[in-house]
Amino acid sequence: MEGYLAQFDSIDVFITPTQNKPPVPLSYLDQALPVETQMERLFGYAPTWLDNVAGTPAITLPMGQSRDGLPLGLQFSTRPGGEAILLQLAFELERELQWDLRKPPVWVG
Repeated sequence: MEGYLAQFDSIDVFITPTQNKPPVPLSYLDQALPVETQMERLFGYAPTWLDNVAGTPAITLPMGQSRDGLPLGLQFSTRPGGEAILLQLAFELERELQWDLRKPPVWVG
């Protein structure tokens, strides 16, 4: 993890996709699957586990929509203790992207 943490000496925020592929069916990570299959699917689907292992703060934000109108996210990570940077970034992106004005094709509200 030292290599991962060292990157924050030269950058403020590391950006990764929240998911490596479009949303999958609910059964994709079904707990009835063998553990090996679950782990393979999880690590191949959601690269966000790295910050959990490294203990670095991270925030996932909706940044766009798929052709089907589903939210697509990015995860922003920073050095330990850098939560304020992530919150400031989130507030700025919320204001600029006006995500609160977007509505999916089907919603209750």
